[in-house]
Amino acid sequence: MRKIGPHGQQSTIACDVERPLGIAVSGGSYYVTDVARGAVIEAGVRSRVLLDGLDRPEGIALWGDELFVLDAGARKLFAISTSDAQATVVAENLPTGTPPGSLSPTLGNTGLSTLSPFSGVAVDEHGTVYVAADGEGSILELRRDVASA
Repeated sequence: MRKIGPHGQQSTIACDVERPLGIAVSGGSYYVTDVARGAVIEAGVRSRVLLDGLDRPEGIALWGDELFVLDAGARKLFAISTSDAQATVVAENLPTGTPPGSLSPTLGNTGLSTLSPFSGVAVDEHGTVYVAADGEGSILELRRDVASA
């Protein structure tokens, strides 16, 4: 993974990212979902795998020291602490990925998909998480439980 500066200067941020799909940035840290490795990787200031064993990590968003990562393949949303890499499932059974029973259209006899579905994640200033659920074309709003937050 390479960084290109404003004057065209290039620098290597990470060498162990195979297929980055989503990115969140804070200070000198880059948080990347790597769909080939099924992992969330931190690069920059320090390099480490924050979470692995994921099916298809796609969208990623940062709120304070908490990363929200959408595993579209497993249909789960994870919250990961950037300080200690502790991960918890925030939501599951989300309508992400190709809907059950449907096929992705392909390009002739190539077997290549014409569209690559993507599920995204965003967090507002209050910590409300928004999930773009490509499986049904919806935007989900996930609010924190005020009593436990």
